[in-house]
Amino acid sequence: MQHKKTIIIGICAVIGLALLYQFVISPYVARHFVPSKVDEVVMREDLGFLFKYPGGEEGYSFVQPPLTDEMKGTGLLAAFIMMDAAEYEAYQGKETAGEAPRSMSVFVLADAKNEGEGATGTPEVDRLTKIKTWAEAHPTFTSYNVKQGEPESVSLDSATAIRYKADGLYPQEVYVAFYKKKYYIFVGQYDGDSDPMKKDFESLVQSVLFQ
Repeated sequence: MQHKKTIIIGICAVIGLALLYQFVISPYVARHFVPSKVDEVVMREDLGFLFKYPGGEEGYSFVQPPLTDEMKGTGLLAAFIMMDAAEYEAYQGKETAGEAPRSMSVFVLADAKNEGEGATGTPEVDRLTKIKTWAEAHPTFTSYNVKQGEPESVSLDSATAIRYKADGLYPQEVYVAFYKKKYYIFVGQYDGDSDPMKKDFESLVQSVLFQ
């Protein structure tokens, strides 16, 4: 039981990031209060991709936390966190930090130099094995240490990717893709198959385009 508690605390990467840096995130929140729920496009040419998420008062608050030197040291190039607008508003209004809302998150990390090569400079392993090996080495972002079952090989636009479910404060669905020397991690958290966030996360993943 103690081991499981430790794992849950350690692997909730998205929520942990939001909690740890909430004192600097707030000034950078970009909320789009428009009628109903509309698609917002996040296009980052510098990162080589774009994706869409539901914005508006009935959609999601969009948070892009500034990166500290420590975070950059992990290879993190950017992080995007989306939370239900109403839940995020209520969370921000709390006097003391508590359990953070469910979220959809996207992380982009640079591929380390020579990562995937053997110590003697042997050729790089196949792309799928490379992704799995990298995901296992970066559980803070991938929750790979608490994955359920074996990852499934999938294609995300034109990129090779893996998909799996993971344990955590909320059940997680994780995609890890590799494209042009960068790793892209998409994490969805929701309360069961009936949670609307599950469908929204699936739509976000399907909207991804690499450039």
